[in-house]
Amino acid sequence: MGLLDLLFRRSIALDASEEASSAEHKASQAQRAIANLEDQMARLNLVCAALFELVHERLHITDQDLLKKLNEVDLRDGKLDGKYVKSEGVTCSSCGRISNRRHSRCIYCGEPLPLLPSV
Repeated sequence: MGLLDLLFRRSIALDASEEASSAEHKASQAQRAIANLEDQMARLNLVCAALFELVHERLHITDQDLLKKLNEVDLRDGKLDGKYVKSEGVTCSSCGRISNRRHSRCIYCGEPLPLLPSV
């Protein structure tokens, strides 16, 4: 093995070591970000539970009432998928509810919706 071959192999090994170190750093950052999101989610769960208990105690809102409202809010983007995605909607002139702009008719009452210019 010649000197040039040895230097070339050493260069490759150093490059691989730097790439591994960079990947380890990125993985560590991702783990910290995930831990931060999990903490935020736990706090949001706590706040939601406390708010619902207050509403239930003071206004006698039932679990069924909450589920009905969850479905209503979930459908605002046009999909019942368990996700809340705030999107620019169209207000129905007939019932006043908001439907996703991709619908031509209100998903609640069936009235035609005004067309909005594409964003």
